[in-house]
Parts: sequence; structure tokens; C-alpha cells
Amino acid sequence: MRYRGRVSMTLIGIIFILIWDIVYYIEMNLQMDAVLNIMSSCILLIVLYWVGGYLDKKSEKIASYKDSKDEMKIINEEMQHVLQSIEEVVFHTDAKGCFQFLNRSWAEISGYSVKESLQKNALLFSSLHERHEVLRMIRQHIDQGKPKFKMDFSYQKRDGTQRWGEMNIKLNYDQAGRLVGTVGTISDVTDRIHTEEELKELNETLAIESQKLSVAGQLAAGIAHEVRNPLTSINGFLQLIRDDADEKTKD
Repeated sequence: MRYRGRVSMTLIGIIFILIWDIVYYIEMNLQMDAVLNIMSSCILLIVLYWVGGYLDKKSEKIASYKDSKDEMKIINEEMQHVLQSIEEVVFHTDAKGCFQFLNRSWAEISGYSVKESLQKNALLFSSLHERHEVLRMIRQHIDQGKPKFKMDFSYQKRDGTQRWGEMNIKLNYDQAGRLVGTVGTISDVTDRIHTEEELKELNETLAIESQKLSVAGQLAAGIAHEVRNPLTSINGFLQLIRDDADEKTKD
């Protein structure tokens, strides 16, 4: 009820005035100026009404805050549901690179549980070479003022399996330009990397075969040329012999 405080305080004032009048005039049998009594009663009711209005405003703010809190809770639950449903790893780190948030996909992609990975440095889950490469990329983008980048990296799962991942990372800065953390995603691209490697090997094989065919073609052309020259000479001699035989026949 919007005016609950004002109504309640006004009723309390009226009850107080009635009790006061009963005690003052009837029980104690005292006399008081009627005008003064009415003025004091009105002042009391006005003060109590103002106090009730103040309480109503506070109640509205509290109710509004509670509604906002409930809405934020619902939104947060929905966001958590979406984040936990994404197949890619969603992560958040602090300025030191320690995981502050990981969704469930982390356990599937890395083999490590979310609980044991939080507050640990993200670089601990990659090879030494990849650590240097990631740090180099981060420093390079900080120096260039670029907020985000993408890179492929190799990593080893908990069971020892070698996998490839694609990391999209965004660098977060404070107003002073200092790095305060990162957010990003990691997806397993092992199948894509293997397909690219197979295509690369196939292209190299085709290039070698093409080169072999080219050499074979040049060799065949050379052999044909060498064979064609003696045949041309023999054909010429045969033509001379035929012409000489024709002249003797005429004679």
C-alpha cells in the first residue's frame, strides 16, 4: 500500500490524542484551553503525517531495491545458464593471469576441473613454448594499444593427449591504461589443424608429382627430338635412292 506509513502514523496520532484527552480531562479532571488543545493536536498529526510520508518513501525505495535485486538475480542466473551452455571455454583472468571465472566447457577441453583451476595462472596449462608466445603477443598488443587478438596454440590435456586450441582474448584496462585482466574464449580446433596439415602434405605431394611429370615430359620431348633426327636422315637417303632408281629406269 502506497500510503501505509502516513495512514498508520495518522491513526497512531489520533489514538494518542484520544487517550491523552481521556486521561487529561476525565481521569485527571484538568482543564486546558480548547484552541491550544486543537492546535497541538493538529501539529502532532501533521508531524506524524510527515513522518509517515518519509516512511512511505523509504518503503518504496526498499521495495524498488528488492525488485531490482530480484531482477538482477534472474538476469545473473540467465547469464550463467547461457555461459555454461556454450561449447567454447569462456574465461576471465586478473592482471596476473589467474583464472577468476571458467565455464563448464573447460573441464571437457582441458581435463581439469573448474574448481581446481580457478585462481591458478592460465599459462600453467600450456607448454613452455606456448607460454612465451602468449606473453609475447600480450606485450606486443599492450605496446601497440590493441585491445584484442586471436591465436592458435597447442596444449596437453590432463590425460596427456596433445590438442590444439584457438584463443580469442580481450585485454581490459583501467582509466590509467593499466592492464587489469582479460576475458576471452578458447575452442578446440584440433580437427581443423589436422585437416590443414593433411591438405598441406597433399599439396606438397601434388607439387612433387607435378614436378616429376614436368621432368618426364621434358625428357620425353628430348628423346623424341633425338629419335626424330636419325629418322629424318634415313628418310632423306631413301628419297635419294628412289630418285636414282627412277633415273636409271628411264635410261
